[in-house]
Amino acid sequence: MDNATVSLTLARALLDDPEQDWATDDYLRPFLNLAYRALAMQLGTYRIPFDDRVVILPALPAGTTDLGAYIQPGGPLAAMWQPVDLFERPSGGDDTQWRPMSRVSDLPPSGPQAYYEFWEYREGNIYFPPSNQVLDLRIRFEEIFPALAAPGDPIRIIGGAQALAYSAASLASRSRGNRDLAVDLDALAQREFQTMAVRLVQESQNVTRRQRPFRADWSHGVVPV
Repeated sequence: MDNATVSLTLARALLDDPEQDWATDDYLRPFLNLAYRALAMQLGTYRIPFDDRVVILPALPAGTTDLGAYIQPGGPLAAMWQPVDLFERPSGGDDTQWRPMSRVSDLPPSGPQAYYEFWEYREGNIYFPPSNQVLDLRIRFEEIFPALAAPGDPIRIIGGAQALAYSAASLASRSRGNRDLAVDLDALAQREFQTMAVRLVQESQNVTRRQRPFRADWSHGVVPV
């Protein structure tokens, strides 16, 4: 996995300042992070699971109805961008006991029951009906990558160092008034992005994915999403 130094060094070469007379790490890092976030957002539009992460929350107390406490800064879900799917099991169970939960757009009215069954995502939080037992949750979500704060920080987008260098150099050129160079570098960044996107799409097509189960209870007016 490449780190920020790879992109910063290439960006300086593109800006013809390998000696760091002005294109220092501190100067380029904000541009690199803008490029980093933009590249992740672009790839996200292709619905490719390049940034998926899985977290297990053990022993959620009976009666829990949302994950707000886990999404707070410093919590295990603080880096969650969008949830993808949830599974539940009795606390301390083995991997054969995971039960898929169904995502809905509006939770049905429900008193405490053995399992959550359903989940709803709104206002940056995950909600579900209360359970009368202690449960474990397994959550797969799209992750917000941390900013690149130091030269050794890893670039979490595999193969993205070159695209980030082009884009960061383009932004730096534009900030210094060199619009022609900025346009040329941005074109190179977009070409590199397209190459990455094609590769990632091809890789994702070679992965067999199990269709998510659907167990909505229409008697409660549950609407699948």
